[in-house]
Amino acid sequence: MNKSEILADLRKQFGPGAYLYAKDIAVLLNKPSVGAVYELMKRKGGLPWPITYVGKSPTVKVYDVAESLADDSIKAKPPEPGKPVLPPPKHKINKELTKAIGLLRGQQQFIDQVCAEIDSLILESEIAMPSDDPEKKTKKPRKPEKPRTV
Repeated sequence: MNKSEILADLRKQFGPGAYLYAKDIAVLLNKPSVGAVYELMKRKGGLPWPITYVGKSPTVKVYDVAESLADDSIKAKPPEPGKPVLPPPKHKINKELTKAIGLLRGQQQFIDQVCAEIDSLILESEIAMPSDDPEKKTKKPRKPEKPRTV
């Protein structure tokens, strides 16, 4: 499809205006809500079109959308090597808390090593015990239980 056909389709779907508002962009990008579009607008490079403001409302020009769809320039970019794929966290990370968590993990690893070492010592001591000792094999016979009288 060329630019004029796409522009005609966009105008047929969203009206004769020159701008697409957030609700229109949500439909176009198949987003669940207008809030999702606003989140994309806040991020640098979140939308593939430049944002223009009509009053206080962020919009994109229909012409820019039609041109980019005609050029087929909207393609998913592979993540750059070495950069995180996920967006940065919305909250600040407490460095002291991160350090404490790292120390706790180190302590847990140390405790795991000590437990493994104790287990190996117990196994070695059980193997070293002579189980063929005749005194341990002979058991005294049990005394018969006396019947109880009620």
